[in-house]
Amino acid sequence: MLTVTLNSNLNQFTVVSTNYNASNTSVKLLFSNCQGAITEYTVPNAATTFSIASSDPRFADNVYTFQMTITTSTGAKIVETKCYVIKEELKCDSLEFFKNKDIEKSLMYLALDASNNCINCSCTSLCEIYSKLTTTTCNDYSTNCGSTCNKVCTGCN
Repeated sequence: MLTVTLNSNLNQFTVVSTNYNASNTSVKLLFSNCQGAITEYTVPNAATTFSIASSDPRFADNVYTFQMTITTSTGAKIVETKCYVIKEELKCDSLEFFKNKDIEKSLMYLALDASNNCINCSCTSLCEIYSKLTTTTCNDYSTNCGSTCNKVCTGCN
């Protein structure tokens, strides 16, 4: 199983897999965020952990995807995926969502907040939630007759 942790300075991820084994022939890690930039890493076969450091002072709010492909000594491929959501900026915004009784955004924030403990979450779905949460100016319920209208909100106070 793949686990991902982020240090308290928000500048280094640590990736651990129970499938790390010195006899593996190769271990590749794809690292990306919702904007789609993908970085590929070759992990040493005998590694027990692997770290990814931010080139900026810290990783920005986003949904990060870690996809590890391990090729075993028998040639079998093990693919593990884990999503990690950073929402430091959104924490403050979430108070406004609750205060303004913005049910849709409050629920989206809670979904993102719970996702780091999720074993089988879809990173694509989390990116969709994150994108909607960070680009829509208000909720559909209060302005545009409910989410079935499928309209973009405008003119919210």
